Amino acid sequence: MGFDKTYNLGAVYVTPCVYKNQALLRRRTNDHPIFMGPIFIHGHSDFQTYHYFFSHLSACFSEYFSGLVTIGSDDEAAMHKAMEHNFPSARFIVCNRHLQGDNVTRKLDAVMGARTQARKTIVDGLFGDSGLASADNIIAFDAAVTKFLEKGLAAAPEDIRNYVSTRIVTLLRLNLSSGRPRWSNNNREAINHVLKQSVQGQPQQLPMMIGHF
Repeated sequence: MGFDKTYNLGAVYVTPCVYKNQALLRRRTNDHPIFMGPIFIHGHSDFQTYHYFFSHLSACFSEYFSGLVTIGSDDEAAMHKAMEHNFPSARFIVCNRHLQGDNVTRKLDAVMGARTQARKTIVDGLFGDSGLASADNIIAFDAAVTKFLEKGLAAAPEDIRNYVSTRIVTLLRLNLSSGRPRWSNNNREAINHVLKQSVQGQPQQLPMMIGHF
């Protein structure tokens, strides 16, 4: 299941649940079609608000989930914390594209500048063709991490070293151990496009927005 908050649909936020229906195949693509599950419409984005949503889902899904569930998001802290509280046995993955663009690149640009060689070395070491995100097994990943920490990250400021080694490397390893090393939240992005088309790109009053969905 994938989750991500959608903006600009109205005066509130919209967080849909997205998944691929494994019981169906599209003839044209031979792929499972994207379905939308429960939709959360909310005015706040704190832990308590998300906890209300995910605790409700956990209760609804409890009799159906006999094995491991994989839940993906864009690493919004409050949402991720609420997921962990309510789905303790789930595997959590984070969108690789958002990790690179919204998390790492933005922080490196703010601290090190956008055009420094040290910044490029770190980004390539994490997300390049031979970076950590390209590893296909845990043994290779851990070996690459050791090399990266000793060389690629050594010249970075301390707060960057701590952020990358404790946060980003951990998330990349979780993606790999879940079998989705380069996972991106593209399914959610597709549904986001559908939702915005349904309101023709114009913010809606709440009753009208609910009617569209």
